[in-house]
Formats: sequence, structure tokens, C-alpha cells
Amino acid sequence: MIKSEYLIVGSGPIGVLTAQYLLEKNRKVIIIDNSFKKNKSIDRNFNLKNLDTKSFVYDFENTAYKNNKKILPISSKSAGGFSKVWGGTLNPVSKTEIKKMGLTDKEYFRIYNWILKYVPNIEFTSVYQSLKQNIHNSLDIYPPVLSVDKHAENFWNAEILLNKLLVKYKNNVKYIPDIEVHSINKKGDIFEVLSNNQSFNFSVKKVFICSGIFSSSQIASKMQNTNKFSISDSDLAIWPIFYFGKTFLPLNRSFGNLNRMLEKAYAMLIINLEQKNTSIKCQLYELSDESIKEIEKRLPVLYKPTKIFINFLKKRLFLLFVYKDSDHSKKGLFRIDKEKVYLEKIIEPKFKLSIFKFFTKFIKSKFLLIPFKYQFKSFGSFHSGITNLYKDNKNIYFDSKGQLPEFPNIHFLDSTILNFIPSGPFTMSSIVNCIATLELIEDEG
Repeated sequence: MIKSEYLIVGSGPIGVLTAQYLLEKNRKVIIIDNSFKKNKSIDRNFNLKNLDTKSFVYDFENTAYKNNKKILPISSKSAGGFSKVWGGTLNPVSKTEIKKMGLTDKEYFRIYNWILKYVPNIEFTSVYQSLKQNIHNSLDIYPPVLSVDKHAENFWNAEILLNKLLVKYKNNVKYIPDIEVHSINKKGDIFEVLSNNQSFNFSVKKVFICSGIFSSSQIASKMQNTNKFSISDSDLAIWPIFYFGKTFLPLNRSFGNLNRMLEKAYAMLIINLEQKNTSIKCQLYELSDESIKEIEKRLPVLYKPTKIFINFLKKRLFLLFVYKDSDHSKKGLFRIDKEKVYLEKIIEPKFKLSIFKFFTKFIKSKFLLIPFKYQFKSFGSFHSGITNLYKDNKNIYFDSKGQLPEFPNIHFLDSTILNFIPSGPFTMSSIVNCIATLELIEDEG
């Protein structure tokens, strides 16, 4: 029997910031995750690694399938979760998106600023200021907030905060890795966590599930004894874009060694496009060595003719990562069959937005959109959320505190309970929604 006040499942950004919130209030917490378990097999096609060790960290035995082919791993074997892989571009959403999330601007930014207190090494790229001085104001451009050290080597990830919590609140927090949570049962005052062929009993007041959209959806499905759930996506595509104005890449970077920076891929600035009360986020990436390798691998048709001019193009040709919100992106219907998860059906959005409708705005700002794009596979970019469960042709919903029917004191806090996915990296919005939900739980006792 393991005793505490609260149990947190998952050590990604939402899990550790949930712990931070509770520990600040002098609560006692236990954090569990599935990290450090070695994979029996890897699949290099997914091409995403731990930022530090360059090793594959995904759980390739816990994978989603389509037509019996793997389409993506659905959990990480690393403390810090997926944030250990992608690093930290931390951007607030537009006011349009905040409203769709059901929060006021004041509520959103109060929590957003609280989160930033625990994210070190905040940098605003100098590219933004340089570009603002040279271009027409037709585009709504603002800087990415990067949590990166001065050498652009160490991006913030949740494991950093986890380790700090284990030191600062050592009497109130306990961390237990290597527990793969499949389901949770309530037996009297005890919560039974089922993991593979094992079970663990916790004597706590509440359980907070923050294990990520795919893992949490499976846990929720098993708790409700159903095998079907849907997840909304944030569609992602990459467009080549040519800049024909005055070169805005600074000769002296605001941080780091130039040669080292050229190897990295990081968002230089954000372009926000509004259409019919809808936001499309565009991240502008430099044609760095890292991105060039990706082009060679994913888009050989584009890479071969540009190879000769690569040095020139590094200052002119950029990659535009274009994200759409959940209202204009696909929804996937997933089915659990004998412990495997299958993408059974893709539901297309009723109305599709095209970035080419903003062609004139880009031209005025001396950007030329090249009509050639790479569309990420459905549910392949990890920008997914909003879970709906289905049983006997009925929908099962989470309540306002992230609870499922007949499971009091078990709360889902990650993107499973979002009602809207903003375009672009929405980790910050997921955390804001999590803390807002925690405040509601606290207020209602």
C-alpha cells in the first residue's frame, strides 16, 4: 500500500506542473510514469529521438495501427514525456482561440504567466525585431518564446522541473517510474492501478491522469468498458516559402555559437492568420542543417534541385509549418482490439481552410508561398486532443472537472478534456486548461 494525498499519472509538462501546483499548497503527491523501461524493438521510420542522448525513447510496443501498419507510437519511455523530445516553443494563443477554449483573456494569461515562472532561459529571437523593421505590416507576426540555453543545446523539458521538485519538496513528493498504467479501479478508499500483469494499490484522496492523449484515452476507455474513442487532430503541413526582401537573418545571433545554431531547428517567428473567426498558426523555420536532412529524407523531389544553391537558399528559402485548429482538422475514430489500438476511420472537417487565401498578404511582406507542401500523416504530429468515448451508440463525456461517470475523485487533466485545440503548439494551452480545472476542483472541494 502506497499512501499520499494525490496520485499523478504521467511526468510530462502537465503532470509535473500539476505537481508544482499542489506542492505549492503544501500537499503531498506521488508521481508515476512508464519511463526507463527499455524498448524491445525500435522503428527508425518515426525519426524522433531524445534531444540529449539521441536515442529512441518511444514505446514501440504501445503503438497505434492503421490497416495493420504502425502509424505512430502513443507514449514515451522518457521522464518528461514527449517534451523530452521536442523541446520548448511556448506560445500563447490568440484571443479568438482563448474564447473557444471557454476562458477569459484574464484567466488564460494569469495561468500562462504562472507557468512561465517555472520555465527557465526564456529567449525571444532577434529575427523578430529585424524582420519587423523591414517588412510591410500586412502579416500579424510575433516572436516565439523559446526556453533554450545560450548555446541552443538544452531546451526546457518537464524532467528538469521534475528533478527540481524532488529536491525542493523532498518530504512531500515521491516519484515512481516503470509503471505502465492500463486502467484504474476504485475499491473503497483504495485506488487500484493495473499495469501489465501487476497491480498497485494507492491510498490517496484523488488521482490526476496526465499521461497524454493516446494513453489517457485508452485508460478512460477501459474504465468505461468500451473499446471505441475519437480524437481530434491539429492538421500540420510544411510549405516552402521564399523571402525576396532585405535579408533578415542576423549575422550575430542573440544567443549561441553560429555553427552550432546552424545544426538546430527552432521556430524563428510565428505568423498568425485570421479568417472567419478562425486562427491558423504558421511557424517559420530556418533552412538549418537539421531541416535540410529532413527535406532530403521526406521531400527528395524538392531537395535535389535546390542542393547546388543551398548556401544561398539558407538565407532565402524557409520552411513554413502550418497548423490548423481542431474545428478545421480531421477527427480519428480509434478502436481497441486485444490491447492494440487501430485507427478505424478518419472523419474529414466540414470546412477546410487554405493558406493560399492569404497569398497577397505574404507577397506584401516579401514572402512568396511556393505551391508545394508536405502534409503530415493524420495523427502523426502529436498535436492531438479532445477525447470522446462511445458505448452502445452513445457518447460518454468528461464533466467540467475531467471526471467520467461513476468514477469520482479520478480526474483527467491533459488534452483529453480540451474542448478545442488551438492551431500550433498547444502544450501551453493544455497546461492552462489543466490548472484552470485544478482550481475548479479545489474550489468545489
